[in-house]
Amino acid sequence: MSGWSSYNGQHDHTMSERTAHTALIALTLALALALVIVSAFVRHVNAGLGESFSSGPYGAIGTVEAPAQHAPEWAVGAHRILASTLGLTVIGLVGLAAWRGRPREWKALTALTVVTVGLAALGLRSATLHEPAVVVANAMGGVALVALAARLLYPRIAPGGMGFPSTPALRTGALLLLALLIGQTTLGFLVSANFAGLACPTPSGCARPWALWDHLALAWTALQVDAQGMALRTGALEGLHMAHRIIGLVTAAAAGMLAGLAWQHGLRIWSGVLIMAAGAALATGFLSVVFGLELQAVLGHYLLALAMVVWIIPLCLPVSAEYGHGT
Repeated sequence: MSGWSSYNGQHDHTMSERTAHTALIALTLALALALVIVSAFVRHVNAGLGESFSSGPYGAIGTVEAPAQHAPEWAVGAHRILASTLGLTVIGLVGLAAWRGRPREWKALTALTVVTVGLAALGLRSATLHEPAVVVANAMGGVALVALAARLLYPRIAPGGMGFPSTPALRTGALLLLALLIGQTTLGFLVSANFAGLACPTPSGCARPWALWDHLALAWTALQVDAQGMALRTGALEGLHMAHRIIGLVTAAAAGMLAGLAWQHGLRIWSGVLIMAAGAALATGFLSVVFGLELQAVLGHYLLALAMVVWIIPLCLPVSAEYGHGT
């Protein structure tokens, strides 16, 4: 009887530790999502979007020595608090994993730690919008934070693989869509960082998209400003903008194909959500152009792309003997 009680006590203790660990990962994901949302808001308002927040026109970024700061103080303060709290939760995750001996999580945790430290370092240089390379790296780092936290959480909340059938075709399709989403999101951030959002104001198109390649290197270089602090950029901004649109259509088509394949495997709700997210992402991108970069449409466009990344991660995970999908 005492042996059974001892076993139950150890089992309860293990389950309690696992629950606490899972809760900390869930908190990390929630903080990462909140951080990227607030960061995107601050970045776009400082770029001149949002009439109720910004006091300057689109592209009024000031000088490097005196950058324009349009974002409200509460948003800037919230960003700092979220970033600091997220750093503490990542430290806690690493400590828990080391204490419990979770070698299966070390790859994802190491990547999460590297991204967190990298973002902290970038934060010292990303106070202005004058360096597109830094702006894009900072924004993509936020996407990586969310994706890695989701990758850690999914196997824990559904150890049996979340009921997803594991086939090579599904996983290959999910990985292909993930790669397209990452590339498309990076290109979108590059459009934003170069203030090319209004370079092609008509929905039908305005330039040859292959003009992008002649000026892609220029898009990563530091911005120049005029005497009024307005961002200046020479080169084929129209090509950059149109390439983002066309790759967006390709990404939406890939999402439709993956949804169709998943539907055939019985993942009908999952497929429906993916189709709706892809359609909404296209719609918000269209509305952003039609209504001249309304802040709500721009943020919605970005958040839908982020949601698609999180949504497809379960199908990207390899199958493991212990948990169904790898941890």
